[in-house]
Amino acid sequence: MLLAPTDKPFDYRQPPRLSLGLAALLLVLFAWLTPSDNERMSFLNDFYAQHLLKVEWPLYPTHILQSKQVATLDKLKTAYEHNEDKVLTAQMGFDRSFTDSIASSGRDFLEPEIFGQWQQDRQQFNQERDQLRSVVLGLDSQRFRPITYFTYTFLDNNSLNVLASAILLLLVGMAIEWAMGSGALLSAWLIGSLCAGLSFSITHFYSVTPLIGSAGAISGVLGLAFMHFRHANSLTVMGTQTKLGGWLFLGLFILLTAFNYLNSQFDMGIAIGLGAAFISGIIV
Repeated sequence: MLLAPTDKPFDYRQPPRLSLGLAALLLVLFAWLTPSDNERMSFLNDFYAQHLLKVEWPLYPTHILQSKQVATLDKLKTAYEHNEDKVLTAQMGFDRSFTDSIASSGRDFLEPEIFGQWQQDRQQFNQERDQLRSVVLGLDSQRFRPITYFTYTFLDNNSLNVLASAILLLLVGMAIEWAMGSGALLSAWLIGSLCAGLSFSITHFYSVTPLIGSAGAISGVLGLAFMHFRHANSLTVMGTQTKLGGWLFLGLFILLTAFNYLNSQFDMGIAIGLGAAFISGIIV
């Protein structure tokens, strides 16, 4: 089902190239980058469990309690008791401030042989970790890299998320591009990405996992579509006489937010970020 503005029929000689290009780019990057990242992440999980966990686990509770992250520590203790190495690697292996603290003062509380071996193992782990595309292009709260407020939207490790984004670009982005042009669509995409990224940085100040996914950018596009097509019968389902209004896009945004909220284990910060992106699309 494709939508078109009621007052501006689709011209097949001028297809919405930006919408099609963004959807294709998301699918190509997922198919190209995900297998290598999954393979590298599998190696990191095994390497961390074998070489680093024994040394770092006794030290991590003290480090994380300095920032009063009690809930995170409880989750990690449960993971440690159940040998859930992936959870431990995703937190401790990616915590740069923790690594820096051991590197600077580890000689004070670790035996020289243990500290020397830890340095070698950590260096190898960090080299592999920093080649992950999610680390290179993702939005990391631990490092301020302005370009990543836009690049993170093109990565995802969940096939359902990528497919949903591509479908929404074809459904919503094409209608926006037909009605308002490529510039409006690109503005909503970029500003939605920026607003969602800023909200993530504020609400996830101590997060060590980079943000990836295009939900924020898509929310900005939905906000723009809702505002532009807010009047009744402003949209037509191509090939039919069915008329719709912009409230459809508000409903799609609510579904998108609910899906991401539940998928992130009831993370209110994610919902706030998507709400900010949706409002930014309305402003655009």
